Amino acid sequence: MATPTPQSVRSRLWGLTNLSHSTLHDVRPLNEPPSAALIDPELKKAKTELRRLLVDEEMAIATLQTQLADLPADPQRRLRAEIAANRETFNTPGYYPPPASPLNKIIAYRYVLSAITAYAELIPISRREVEDMQKELAAAKATLNEQEALKAVLEKRVAELKNPEAILVGADDSVVGMKMRSKRLRTKTGRTIKALHTFFERHLVTALAMEELGGPIVGLGREAVDGKKLLRKAKGQMTIEEAFRAGRKKERERERERRARNDEEEEEEDEEEDEVVGELESLLEDLMEKSLEADPYVALKRESAVARFLVRAKVAEFHPRDAKRLKLLNFAGTFED
Repeated sequence: MATPTPQSVRSRLWGLTNLSHSTLHDVRPLNEPPSAALIDPELKKAKTELRRLLVDEEMAIATLQTQLADLPADPQRRLRAEIAANRETFNTPGYYPPPASPLNKIIAYRYVLSAITAYAELIPISRREVEDMQKELAAAKATLNEQEALKAVLEKRVAELKNPEAILVGADDSVVGMKMRSKRLRTKTGRTIKALHTFFERHLVTALAMEELGGPIVGLGREAVDGKKLLRKAKGQMTIEEAFRAGRKKERERERERRARNDEEEEEEDEEEDEVVGELESLLEDLMEKSLEADPYVALKRESAVARFLVRAKVAEFHPRDAKRLKLLNFAGTFED
């Protein structure tokens, strides 16, 4: 029998230590242990073989102990010997049981069990990774669809730009459509303005003129009133007060003055109505023009009944800090809201 080297003995002892530990401690799973009737015979055989191997190794160790006296005394030679022994130990393969050994089944069982446990731990992690990849894939598909749609639009536009005739036809169609829309808008605007003027002349002018002279506020009264009559009454009351302050006059002079005043009142009524119509139309035009500018407010010369009526009708609104400035309400913004 050849004398074993220290390196081979150390390598075999290391392999036996690992093999005996795995055989005696980790041969059965925790949840479903194998049947004792199937494992006990194999364990007995493995135990016998391990004991035989341990005896062989102990004999090899005893042989090595007798050779300790032959170690070199020089520290450098001893260091070289240890380095060579370590290299041989690392290069020597570990111990493997022979093919007919019962340890092979136990080792295979332990390896399969450890692999199953590792895979069971990796399955949830893999599922989470798959879910994350699916989300990323869905986001990538959505981005791809958007890019394809944008590409189709750009290709269509490039094709149109490459064809001058198509550009001219498209431009002509756009111009014709804009002209038709502008014509319809002008027609509707004209009808609206005409209806607005009719409403002013028939219903609103007299009431606003009456409010301007101290009559009831337009839009707040519930009963129908005769504007002409109330306007004459207001004018008559003002004339009586003036006559009272002026003193007594002769009856004949008062009669002549009253007749003259009646004629003047009718003229003043017509003039007042004309002024109200002109003020209303002018104010509406100014409001519409100013609404297109950066500063939409119109400066009022005075706070008239016309301006107050437009505010009450929700057509315009005063400046929050200046009652002499008025602007048109943003009807488009109201519709969008």
